[in-house]
Amino acid sequence: MIPFKTTTIDALQTTASEIPSAKKIMPINKTIAAELYHGLVLISLVAPLAAAPAQPKPASSKSPSPVRTSAAPVQGTFPTRVTEEQFSRTVASGIELTTITRRDANGPLQLFVTRVNLRPENSDVRWKLRLATADYSVLKRATVTAMSKKQNAVVAINGGYFAFGGAALGAVKMDGEWIRLPIKNRTSLGFDEKNGAHIGNLKASATVFFNESLVSGPRPFDSIRVDIDNLNGYAPENGTCVLTPRFGNSYKLREDEMAVEVENNAIFAHKTAGIASISAKGWTLIARGTARATLHQSFAETPPRAAKFQISAPASWQKFSNILGAGPRLLRNGKIETTETIEGFRPDVLARGPRSAVGVDAAGQVWLLAADGRDPEYSRGLTLSELAAEMKKLGVVEAICLDGGGSTAMTINGILVNRPSDGKERRVPNALIVTAVETSGK
Repeated sequence: MIPFKTTTIDALQTTASEIPSAKKIMPINKTIAAELYHGLVLISLVAPLAAAPAQPKPASSKSPSPVRTSAAPVQGTFPTRVTEEQFSRTVASGIELTTITRRDANGPLQLFVTRVNLRPENSDVRWKLRLATADYSVLKRATVTAMSKKQNAVVAINGGYFAFGGAALGAVKMDGEWIRLPIKNRTSLGFDEKNGAHIGNLKASATVFFNESLVSGPRPFDSIRVDIDNLNGYAPENGTCVLTPRFGNSYKLREDEMAVEVENNAIFAHKTAGIASISAKGWTLIARGTARATLHQSFAETPPRAAKFQISAPASWQKFSNILGAGPRLLRNGKIETTETIEGFRPDVLARGPRSAVGVDAAGQVWLLAADGRDPEYSRGLTLSELAAEMKKLGVVEAICLDGGGSTAMTINGILVNRPSDGKERRVPNALIVTAVETSGK
C-alpha cells in the first residue's frame, strides 16, 4: 500500500468534528460518517494499485506544487480563520492526486486535484490526454466512471457542456474528426501528443459546396455555396445543419425542411419530405425555412451532382487532432482572466457550485481540478473567480472551466473520488481522460 502524504495548514486537532459531514451515509452522526467516507475512498484508490504491477519511481515535479506548510495544532471549535488539510498520493509515475479539505468563516470546501506529468523522467511510462465520448452517437451520454473504465483511463474528469437532447455544446474534434462546431467564440482546449495542449478562443466556419459535375473543372465546387450553422445537431430556424453518421443513420424531415444526401462526395438524393438517410460514407445537409426555399430553388435551376463539406479553423488550431469546447477562460499567462460575460454564459452556469477545470503549467504538466459543492455541511463549491484563484495557486498558467454542477466528476483508475451534487453520477457526453502511451524506451 502506498501511503498518503498528509499536511495540515493552520488546522485544529484532527477529530471527527473537523471532517466535513457526509450526507446519506450515517444520518445520526454525520461527522463520523465523513471520516468513513474519505477512508473508503482512499482504500478504494489504493486497492487497485496494490494488485497492479509496480510503477517506476515518479520523477520530481519541476512546476509549483500545492502550497503545503505546517502549523502546530491548537484547541478550538469551528474555525473563524482558514484551516486546511491536504492528503496527497502518487497514483502512477508522474501522476499525483491531492485531496484538499478546507474550512473558513464561509464554510467547508472539498477539492480534488490531479497533476499529470505526461513525460515523467526516469520512466518508461508516457501519458497522453485524450477525449472520450459516451458512444459513437453524439446523442448518447454515460458517466465519467463508465467512460474511464471503457478506455482504461488512469485519470478522468467530465468534459464540456451539453444540450437537453444530449449532444455536446461547443467544439468537439476527436482524432482529427470534427463532431461538433464551436459556439460563440468560446474558450476551447486543443491537444495531442505532438503539439501538447493549447487553451484559447476558437471560432470556426463550416460550408457546403455544390458542383454541377463530379469531374473537377477550372473552378470546382463553386456552383452553389451554403453556410452551415450546426454540425450533428438540429437546423435553427431559417438555417442549416450537416448530419454525419455520428448523429445516426436517418433523420425525419419537418414540414419546413429539405435534405440533400451525399455519399463519397456524390449527391444521390434530395428530399422535401419523409425520412432522409445518412450514409456511413457521407453526410446529409438539412435546410430549414428560408434556407430551404433558397436551396430548393437552386436545385430546380441547375441540379448539382457533387458536394463537398468543409470546416475551416484558424491556423493555430488546425494542428490539434483533438479539441474540446467549454469555457469560460480562467487564467491567461498566469493571470486570472475570467471571460464569462463576453462568452455569453447563462447565470445558472456562473453561480457558486461544483466546479471542474483543466489547465497547464509552465512545464507543460496538466492539472485537473474537481470541487464539490451545493452542500453547506460538506462543501460549498466555488465561484468562477475562486476557481481561477485555486488553479493559480497550483502554478497553472493557462486554464479553462469545464462543465460543472451535477456534471462534476473525477475518477482515478475507474473509481469515483468526489461526491456529485446530484447524489449520483450524471451521464455526460464526453470526458477528458489520461491513458498510457506505449513506448520502446525512456
